[in-house]
Amino acid sequence: MEEDDNSADKETEQGSGAQEAPQSPPPQPTAQPPAGGELWVGRGRREGQQGPPEGQRREDRGRRDDGGYRDRGGGGWRAERRPDAPERERSGPPERERSGPPERERSGPPEQVDREIVLPGDRLDGGRLKSGPGTYRDGEGVFAACLGIKSVRGDFVSVIPLSGKYIPRVGDIVVGKVFEMTPSAWVIDLNSPYVAPLPGSETPWTVEFGETSKYMSIGDTVIVQIRDVNETMRVGVTMIGPDLRKVVGGQTIDVDATKVPRIIGRGGSMIGLLKRLSRCSILVGQNGRIWIDGTVEDVTVAMGAIHMIEQNAHKLGLTDAVANFIQGMRNDIEARRVKREKAREVKEEEAIMKDNVHRMEEMKKEEEE
Repeated sequence: MEEDDNSADKETEQGSGAQEAPQSPPPQPTAQPPAGGELWVGRGRREGQQGPPEGQRREDRGRRDDGGYRDRGGGGWRAERRPDAPERERSGPPERERSGPPERERSGPPEQVDREIVLPGDRLDGGRLKSGPGTYRDGEGVFAACLGIKSVRGDFVSVIPLSGKYIPRVGDIVVGKVFEMTPSAWVIDLNSPYVAPLPGSETPWTVEFGETSKYMSIGDTVIVQIRDVNETMRVGVTMIGPDLRKVVGGQTIDVDATKVPRIIGRGGSMIGLLKRLSRCSILVGQNGRIWIDGTVEDVTVAMGAIHMIEQNAHKLGLTDAVANFIQGMRNDIEARRVKREKAREVKEEEAIMKDNVHRMEEMKKEEEE
C-alpha cells in the first residue's frame, strides 16, 4: 500500500507539473550591482570578465556628483540607473553648478564711458608715477597743469589738453597755406601762433630770384615738415622729402591740434576708417589742418565725421560711433537725393501736361477758324 501511495503521489506531482509552464534555464552569473540602485552594463566586455574593472570598484572611483559612473573609455564600464531609483539620485548636479558665472561677472564695461577730465591743480598721483606732459610735480605729488584728460602710460602720467594751439616741433608733418610771398621765399601759415618761411632752396624746384609766383601763389596748400625751431620760436620748414609737396584741388578744414591724435587713431585706425567710409583722400597735419579731396557728397560726409570726432574726442568707443554717424549721413543724403528726384519728376510731368493742354487749345482755335 505504501508503494501504491507513493506512486500515486508521484503521478499527482507529474500531472500538476505538466500544467505549469516550462522553467527557463538558470541565469548566468553576473556582476553584483553597486550600491545605490544601479545595474552594471558591460561595454567592450572581454572574455571571462564579469564585473567592472578593479580600478572603478575601489572607493567608487570615477563616481559623478549624482551617484553615477563615468565611462573611462577603452572598454571600460559605465553605470546605468534603474527606473525605480530615487529621484534624488537621478537628478544631476545642483543648478548652481550648471548655471555658469553670474550675470554681473559676464557683463562687460559700458559701451560709452567718459574719460577722466581733470582741472589745473588736480592731484593725479601720490608720487608713484613720473610727471609727463601737461603735469608738474610739487613735493611728492603730481598735479595737472591744464584742463584736459588724464592719461597713464607705463610709469608716466600726463594730461591731454582739451584745447590749444599748435606749437611747432621738429619733425612734424603739417599742412600749411601760402599767405605771403617774397622774391625768394613763401611765408607759410601753420595754423599756429608762429609762421614759417619756405625758401626756394627748400623746395624740389630750381627757383630763381623773383620767380616765386611761377610755382606757388597765395592760398595754395602745401605739405611741409618742420625742419628746425630755435629758442625764439623761429620756425623753419622744408618741402624736400617723401610725400612733401604742393597739393592741388580739395578743401581744408582746421580743427583743434589737440584732437589730431584722436582723429588719426591708434595705429591709424580712425583715419583709415574715415578714408574707407567717406571715399575721400585725406591728409591730416599735426598742426590740426586737414586736406580732403573727393566729390561734394563724400567731402561733406568726411567733414561731418571729423567735426563729430573733434566734439567727442574725450569719449570711449568712438570708432563704432563714427561708423554709425557716417552711415546715418549717407542715409540722409540718399533720402534727400530721392526726394529731389521725385520733385523733379513731378515738375517734368506738370510741364508736359501744361504743354499738352496748350497744344489742345491751339488745335481747337485752328478748328474754329
